Amino acid sequence: MAELTKEQLIEEAKLKIAIAKCHPNSGMARVEGELFKIALASLEAEPVGEFYEYKPGDWYQRSVGDKAPKWVPLYAAPPVPGNMVNELTMLVKRLASSLKSVNKSSNLPDKAMEYLKQNGLVGVEDILR
Repeated sequence: MAELTKEQLIEEAKLKIAIAKCHPNSGMARVEGELFKIALASLEAEPVGEFYEYKPGDWYQRSVGDKAPKWVPLYAAPPVPGNMVNELTMLVKRLASSLKSVNKSSNLPDKAMEYLKQNGLVGVEDILR
């Protein structure tokens, strides 16, 4: 299977976001739409600077005249807005609940809730509901 280029992934993410907008009442489509927005932002990010390692653990920012053999791009990672995290958490909880009602033997809802708990996105009381 051929490897996808960055440009192909960007176009695919944009397409998936557009498709998700066509299904505003689908919880799964909303979650996927938000996930593809995050992926798209990551794919379109530009480096804020370049660094090189002079010796192990000793990094320097690139400046005029430097002739390091390998430059490492540095990307800024702005924090995800709190409201987006809260909305995604709520959507995952709804999705887990829906999955549980459709297939009681599935362990995916429990895995989703455990993931949220381990990452501090829900408390124990949310899992017991």
